[in-house]
Amino acid sequence: MSCTGCNDGCFDESVQLAQGPTGPQGAAAAAELLKVTTASDTVEIGTGAGFSASVEVGYLRTLLETDVTERAQTGNAYSAFHVNKAIAANTLVNNGEILRLNFSIIGDQSRETTGTSPSTGDFYDYKIIFGGATVLDTSAGGNAIYRLSKDTVYGYNACTVSVDLVKTSGTQVTPVIKFDYNSGIRISRLVYDDPTFVGKFDRPEFVVLSPVTCGDLSSGTLNLQLQTKSTNGTSNVGVQYHEVIKFIREA
Repeated sequence: MSCTGCNDGCFDESVQLAQGPTGPQGAAAAAELLKVTTASDTVEIGTGAGFSASVEVGYLRTLLETDVTERAQTGNAYSAFHVNKAIAANTLVNNGEILRLNFSIIGDQSRETTGTSPSTGDFYDYKIIFGGATVLDTSAGGNAIYRLSKDTVYGYNACTVSVDLVKTSGTQVTPVIKFDYNSGIRISRLVYDDPTFVGKFDRPEFVVLSPVTCGDLSSGTLNLQLQTKSTNGTSNVGVQYHEVIKFIREA
């Protein structure tokens, strides 16, 4: 085809170019470049089985565990773990990062079971453990102010608690605990505030405890655990829910 002028329509035409020969086949792709392990929240980088580096992406998953099933106890000794969460190594990396346990406990109330107030000797206790070390045991030492009472005239049979385990070294966390003590009806799983009770103003609301040596936070697994007991061995005390959350520091 030849063009004889600028207005003869040649620019409206398409030109078919000759197709060259087929090139050689490329090399096969590597078997794997990324491997995602959801159990440990890591992405490993490499080829095939020879992964050479990993990136921790757990910051994308801050809620580690939650449960709304009541975990009840009647015995007068700590036994079953109502919370028993395995915390993987490097869940807390930098000082100041937080592992938080939120939970609520309700024990049988005297009015609920008998319609009368019992003697002031029936208590509900709880114990928080991290890495095998006791964070708080309400039945030990001078910790009676933290325990619950079946007799709601002299104390509270329910509480909601938030425990922040703040990393302060490679093997220690400092517990910061916020308490809310109230009255509760266990069969209804209901906690309510009654300001008429005598014990309203003598319960703790906040405390920073001494550092707890829990083990190496960068190596192995450390268990976060919660137990309860009923001092009279017959009344029920139940953990109503719990959640385990982690908070990391922004770089």
